[in-house]
Amino acid sequence: MALLKQTTMLSGRGIALRLFAVLLLCWASAPDAHAQAVDCSDFPGGIIDGNVVAVSPSNINVDVNCTLRNWPQTKPLTANISFFSDGGSGGGNRLLLVFNNVYHIGQMSCATVQNHKVWFVNGASTEVQEKCQNLLIPVEKIDKQNPPGDAATVGVPFTYRLVIPVLFDAGTQTVMNDQGSVNELHNVIVWDDLNETGVDLTYVSHTAYWDSSGAPVAHTFSNAGGFLTFDIGPNIPAGEQLIIELQVVLENTPTNSVGTQFVNTAKWEFGRIVDGEFFEPLPGEWGISDPITIGGPDIVATKTGPATLGSTLNLGEWGTFTIDLQNVGTTDAWDVRIFDQLPGQRRQLGKT
Repeated sequence: MALLKQTTMLSGRGIALRLFAVLLLCWASAPDAHAQAVDCSDFPGGIIDGNVVAVSPSNINVDVNCTLRNWPQTKPLTANISFFSDGGSGGGNRLLLVFNNVYHIGQMSCATVQNHKVWFVNGASTEVQEKCQNLLIPVEKIDKQNPPGDAATVGVPFTYRLVIPVLFDAGTQTVMNDQGSVNELHNVIVWDDLNETGVDLTYVSHTAYWDSSGAPVAHTFSNAGGFLTFDIGPNIPAGEQLIIELQVVLENTPTNSVGTQFVNTAKWEFGRIVDGEFFEPLPGEWGISDPITIGGPDIVATKTGPATLGSTLNLGEWGTFTIDLQNVGTTDAWDVRIFDQLPGQRRQLGKT
């Protein structure tokens, strides 16, 4: 019996140990589940980046100045968002929440929020843009303009025109002021990745100047395999605009077939004052061009001769022949050469 009692006691310990192990496993998995409800202060710099965080949190508590970025439509931010404090009517703990390249399909408590501000660029959120209008700050945007006709030809350089900045209403997605901003912008950096267009596009040249005077703007420029960087030296004063004219060319490759459409995006960041506090860097609303269609010339030639001569021309007789060329294509024709094959010889008539 003693042996039986000892065996029973050992069995009991075994059961207890197994139960304890199960409890440890459950406890160990709890942080993963709990991590779905997070504070912005849990992340370095208060940045919750979809390129770093694998799964959207279920809830985000904005307890410090916070940035939500890189949650595109293919990986949306589903979190419900709330602020840690009401901001204090007397100017308490007011916070700035930045959305950058975020497709947000969660909820956000706006009705009870006081004095906090939302910086919303390059994304979409029905909850924020429609229900949190009182929190949204007008933001600065790049106006990126196409060449006339929204068409380009392989081998013929064309120019994008970047107007920096215009003032943009993030709620209605409309330009509020196309003549500049009421804010001075500091340390402006613009990026334009030609490789993201989906076509073979090559940098040719650029100029940067002030809109008001035409005077050149001091800046540094780099081209790393089609990734262009413009680091602007001076601040952009309130009411002023910087113009960058960027000349590029379509390469003669199979990718650049006639009829192909492409867009080009300029991204940027800067520093500026928001409600008396300086923030840097702040992402700007991107400058996204309208689609450009790759076109090409289509030359139709019509040749006519003197009708009175019929089908013969006698020796020593002059006859006038007319060659009519018409470009029925979608773009200009360059370096057109005209040849006329006369009996027994080939003569180049001219070049246009």
